[in-house]
Amino acid sequence: MDKFQLDAELLNNNAGSAWTTIPSNARTSCAIYLVATTSVPLLPAQHASETMLELPDELLSLEEPNLLHDAVAAMPPAPAQPTSAALVVFHFSIIYHDTWQVPVLYWHTTPPLPRSTTLSLLSLLSLPNNASEVSQERHPITHRPAFFCHPCFTQETLHLMNSPSPLFSFLTIVSPLINVPFPPALYNDLIASLPLS
Repeated sequence: MDKFQLDAELLNNNAGSAWTTIPSNARTSCAIYLVATTSVPLLPAQHASETMLELPDELLSLEEPNLLHDAVAAMPPAPAQPTSAALVVFHFSIIYHDTWQVPVLYWHTTPPLPRSTTLSLLSLLSLPNNASEVSQERHPITHRPAFFCHPCFTQETLHLMNSPSPLFSFLTIVSPLINVPFPPALYNDLIASLPLS
């Protein structure tokens, strides 16, 4: 049993964690992974179509306002905008990445959203929201399309923390960013309960 799996099971046995351990039935070296959810409001402007209404240049240059008004009036109406904010549920999972040898944060949303809307919502969660740090691929266990934070700097960050548990250190970094509780006292309790190596 590897270190990630042992720490994940220790976390699962602690009532103070919002993360749940799920056994993997997939054909992967990751026998276990963690899941949690959080919700953010989807503002009415984010319901809008990804494309803006564009008028041809010849209509914009018309000097007679009535012709422009008639042309705009003849266009199909814009979709109705919701008047209140709906909730988007982010489904997070943390999986040990075989290649990078670190935990990686994956997520998808309910309802599914376009990439640009998902990236804009990440700022509400304090997650990186630029395309170089966020990638898309099939979830390694569920095989569902998912976003993930690229793990290229994770190893270096975890090494700087000098913790006996890379998973618990990763959770102290990631959990506050995604509004999933992982209190410092829980981290201290978990570290104290680790077997001496």
